Amino acid sequence: MKIYLTSLESAFAKALKNEFVSRGHEVFAGEDLQKLSVIDLFVATENKRLDGDDFTVNDGIKPEIVLESLRYNMIAPIKALEAATNALDASEIKRVCFLSSHKACVTGCEETSGYGYNMAKAALHQALHLTFNRLRPEGYTMRLYDPLEGELPAEVSAFTAAEFFLRSRSYDPDNKENRSDEHNFALYDAKNRHISW
Repeated sequence: MKIYLTSLESAFAKALKNEFVSRGHEVFAGEDLQKLSVIDLFVATENKRLDGDDFTVNDGIKPEIVLESLRYNMIAPIKALEAATNALDASEIKRVCFLSSHKACVTGCEETSGYGYNMAKAALHQALHLTFNRLRPEGYTMRLYDPLEGELPAEVSAFTAAEFFLRSRSYDPDNKENRSDEHNFALYDAKNRHISW
């Protein structure tokens, strides 16, 4: 399988690349996108809380940090997906994966600071819902994953991510009703928990 990672900036992204390579997959990253005519699995690895993103509501929103987080955590991965669409269209697999956090979910956010990251990922969630609705009829499958960075070692989270990204979510691909969990776009974390978002 040809796998493309948007960046190898984080420890998690590097561990994920190593995990895919250990399973025998061809892995490309960053500028490699320009030379790929086929991508089977696309992984947007942008997932970072920026320096200074620790303000509370009482401190006041820092718009420059919110905008920078939005550019990094939401806009950059969406633009990367747009740039990879032709190579994904050429694949029979067409799988797209993004990183997020349960902390950005409306139902799961318990934080009282760090709103730039959370707002950017919440915006990403909405954009991905729209993207899923557009691409699913074309045979695409999508994954949204919380690597629990800071809670688990990168290698542990990368192993779980690879399992989640590579496997089919179909109950039974040969059933007469064509029932498949691929029709449900869901967020899972590195402990394999389904996160309501």
